[in-house]
Amino acid sequence: MEPATKKVKTEEIDWKITFDQTQGIRTLVDVVGNILTRVNFRLMYDARKDCHFLCIDSIDPQHVCMIQARLTCEKVVNLVGDETFCVDTSILNTLLKNVPSHYSLDLIKKKSSADIYMRTYESLSNSHETHYILSTLVDDSETMQLTDIEYKYVIEIDLGTLRQIVKMSQALRASHVEFSVKEPETSNRGVSRTTFSIASRGDATQEHRFNSATVTENNESQTTVIRAATDSTGPEEVCGEIMEKKYSDSFSTQYLNYFLKSMERQIITMKLSQDKPLILHYPLGADRSYICFVLAPKTSDD
Repeated sequence: MEPATKKVKTEEIDWKITFDQTQGIRTLVDVVGNILTRVNFRLMYDARKDCHFLCIDSIDPQHVCMIQARLTCEKVVNLVGDETFCVDTSILNTLLKNVPSHYSLDLIKKKSSADIYMRTYESLSNSHETHYILSTLVDDSETMQLTDIEYKYVIEIDLGTLRQIVKMSQALRASHVEFSVKEPETSNRGVSRTTFSIASRGDATQEHRFNSATVTENNESQTTVIRAATDSTGPEEVCGEIMEKKYSDSFSTQYLNYFLKSMERQIITMKLSQDKPLILHYPLGADRSYICFVLAPKTSDD
């Protein structure tokens, strides 16, 4: 990798994509870099959204989790069909962390080279720009498209709270974190009490309970949204009410920590359904841009 000495001429460009600000791609690479040592990017046009995306659809080497990410490209030049390139995540992360978040960024593939040419610049005054050449790697990772899965519960929880619970679980040397949902055994009211719990068992046991009000629907298959933010207060407990456990599954503490530790404080969405993977959905700020973390539940022989 070495600084380039001149701008790439238009006729030399195989393709070019532009991000008006680097904050989204910086966060994406920082989060993904905790799990993948090399990352395979795919440039894709989504006809339904009339937009180009920088995409990731990768499975980690241990086959424990999958990462799906979509980042909107603000400008595209000469891109026809899908294009892929694979780079060292740590090197790309190092470069991006040295770029101010309000700078713009071009990723360019020249016709004469397999390398990725990267230009960062202050777009308002155009007073400062930096050039890099990033070597590409042979992609030996496995990819998989995330199919639509219906989930019973959608949890909205404060990211800082969830991250602190996972961090404490790791400090207590708990290998897994258990998520569970309890609902009233019977409900004749329009609004019922739902309890979402996060627990772990290591050198000590911890359990965090979040009470939420949920609307009872006649449709049994409808997804239940549980808002478990730190200031959430559910309805008062009803005397004699019997709470029944409707969902319970455990997931790797280490992988949850990998995914959460580089994120900023905000609300994060979790999707849960018995014996299905956990999905953590994290918006990247830009329109239609996000990271999805798909984590397999604990198996009996873990």
